Amino acid sequence: MRRVSNEHTSKRLTMKEAMLFQIRPSVICAITFLLAASLVGCNQPFDPRGPLDSRVTIFSVLSTDRNDQFVRVERTYMPTDFDALAYTADNFVPNALVTIQGTDSTFTLRDTTIARPDMSRYKFSIRAYFAKPLVINYGASYQVTVHSPQFEDASAAIVVPAKPLIVMTPLSSQILQYPRPETDKTEIVFTIDLGGGAKGWIGRLFVYYNVLKEGRWVEERVPVPIYFIFPKVFTSVVYRELTRAGYKNRSACVYLNNMYARTINQVAYEKYANSKITFTRAVFELVQVEENLYNYYEVAHGNNDPLSVRLDEPLYTNLVGGVGVVGAYTLDSLVQILPDDFNRNRQ
Repeated sequence: MRRVSNEHTSKRLTMKEAMLFQIRPSVICAITFLLAASLVGCNQPFDPRGPLDSRVTIFSVLSTDRNDQFVRVERTYMPTDFDALAYTADNFVPNALVTIQGTDSTFTLRDTTIARPDMSRYKFSIRAYFAKPLVINYGASYQVTVHSPQFEDASAAIVVPAKPLIVMTPLSSQILQYPRPETDKTEIVFTIDLGGGAKGWIGRLFVYYNVLKEGRWVEERVPVPIYFIFPKVFTSVVYRELTRAGYKNRSACVYLNNMYARTINQVAYEKYANSKITFTRAVFELVQVEENLYNYYEVAHGNNDPLSVRLDEPLYTNLVGGVGVVGAYTLDSLVQILPDDFNRNRQ
C-alpha cells in the first residue's frame, strides 16, 4: 500500500510540474505584451520645464542718492528651447498703474524708455516706470504696488536703512593727504555705525583727479583695492564686496597705505605718465542695503561659497501677488580734500 501511495504522489507532483511549465510561458508572454504596450504608450515628448506660470515680475531698487526712482514691470516667459539666453522678446507690461506710497504721500509712476548699455542679447531699449522728483528718506517705509489688467495686483513693502555714522582716524586723514612710500603698510581706518534696518553694507575708497585730455580737463576716479593678488600686476587686485552687518551694527573698513600709494602712482606714472594731472580728493563711500536687497544678493551669489556647485536655482522674492524683488539702499560718503601741493600733481 505504501508503494502504491508513493507512485500516486509522484504522479501528482509530475502533473503539477507539467501544469507550471505550461503556465509560465503564457505568463511571460502576457508580461512581455504589457511591457511593450507601456513602452509604446510612453513614447511621448518629455519637457522638464513644465507649464508656464504666467505672472507679473517686478524689480525696483529705491535709493537715497538720486531723486528719480524706477520700477521695471515685466511678465514671466518660457524659452522656445532649453537655452534661456536665446529668448530675446520684449516682456514689458504696458498700461500698468504703478505707485510708490510713502509715509505722507503716494506717487504715480509713468512709463519711460532707457538706453540699454548692452545690446548683444536684447536689441531694444529698456522700458520701465519712473517717478521724478521722488526723494527717498532714511528710515522711511515705502510700498510699491502694481495694478495691471493682465495680472493680479502685486505689491511689496520695504524699510530704508537709517542714517549711518562714519568716522576716520586722524592718522588716516594724514596718510590720505600725504601718502607714504609703497613699502609702508600703515592702516587707513574708517569706523562705521550702520543705521537701523541695514542688513548688509559695502565700503569703498576712491581717489578723484582731473586729467588734461586734448586741451580739456576731465574728472575721473579710481577705486583703491584692499590687496593685490600679484603685487607687480595692478589689474590683479581685490575690492571689497557686500558684507553682512556685524554685532550691534558696528563695523570697520581698513585700507593700507601701500594699496593707496600704489593706486595713485599707477594713475600718475603709468596710466597718465605724460599728462597734466591734479588729485583733488579721497572719498570713502558707504552703501547700506536693507533686508530684501541683501537676501536677493545672497541667493544670487550662491551663499558666498565658491567651492560648491549648486544644481538648484533658489528663488527669492518679497512680492505679494507676483515675483521679483523690491529693495533699497543708502549711499553716504566721507570726503578728504587733498592739498594743492599733493606730491603727485603735475600742472
